[in-house]
Amino acid sequence: MKKALIAYFSQGGTTRSISEQILKGLKDKKFRVDLYNIADGQPPDINDYDIIGIGSPVYIYRPPFNVLEYIKNLPELDGLPFFTFVLYGTKPGKTGDLLRNSLSLKGGKEIGYAKFKGADFYLGYLQRGFLFSPDNPNKGELENAHNFGQEIANNFSNNTYIRSDMDSGPGIVYTIENLITKKTLVKYVYSYFFKADMEKCNSCEICIKECPNNNIHLDKNG
Repeated sequence: MKKALIAYFSQGGTTRSISEQILKGLKDKKFRVDLYNIADGQPPDINDYDIIGIGSPVYIYRPPFNVLEYIKNLPELDGLPFFTFVLYGTKPGKTGDLLRNSLSLKGGKEIGYAKFKGADFYLGYLQRGFLFSPDNPNKGELENAHNFGQEIANNFSNNTYIRSDMDSGPGIVYTIENLITKKTLVKYVYSYFFKADMEKCNSCEICIKECPNNNIHLDKNG
């Protein structure tokens, strides 16, 4: 039995829900499938798998930093078949392109790419945030994900996949948002604008565990 690994990142559960449907589609085709949330620590050894899938939400028209870091730390793929999928609220931007190109540069062989609508909560416009596409992924998106899993299995078996076109850019305003939230700026500039409210912090460490970029730490003051 062929084995597939779906490595994804999910904070709110939408990317996981799509991953689970892709898993079902692959299982329909007699694949054994493991799910791995990139935020959960030590990753599985990809040498144990015949296919690897990478699933990512869209964060300001790019993959989250930890997803790119996971791909960067993968060994050379040496022709290992891979597929990618993204969940977006407004526009996917170049998220899919970054994932696909990064895995291709690692020596992987693309056998599928898909985009799905996911619930997108964005804080940037209003202090209380704004929820785009609140009911997604809906039933239709979940069915599409299930079908995508079956399609991946067929592409793997038949070796007939034709690489789809790259995505178009998100537009000038969104591109500017992307540029001013690069990892270097986030790490060395914006992170210093945030601090814990020591009157409310009880050192429970939940924020540390939930932070997707491991950017929160506990010291003697909380």
